Amino acid sequence: MTMSESEERAYYYRTSAGTFWIRPQPPKPGRVWLGVDETPLGSYDTAEEAAADFANQRTGWSRWDRLEHPKVPEGLTAWQRGYPSR
Repeated sequence: MTMSESEERAYYYRTSAGTFWIRPQPPKPGRVWLGVDETPLGSYDTAEEAAADFANQRTGWSRWDRLEHPKVPEGLTAWQRGYPSR
C-alpha cells in the first residue's frame, strides 16, 4: 500500500501528553500545521520548523511547553510518517 502525497507530508509523534502531528495546510500550499490530538497549534513554513518548536517546547500548548525534561527527538527522524490511527 502506498501513501498519498498528503500522507507523505504528514507526521506524528506520540507522547505522554498527547499525540503531536504535522500535516499539510491545504489552503496554503507548502505550509504545514503543528497540532496535538484534535487541536491545531500553529502554522509553519516547513515540517522541520514545526518539529523544532515541538522539540524546544515552543508550541503554545502549556501542557507540553511546561513539561520538565521530556524526551524528544531531534528533527523528524523519530516521527512516524502518515496520520495516526485512533
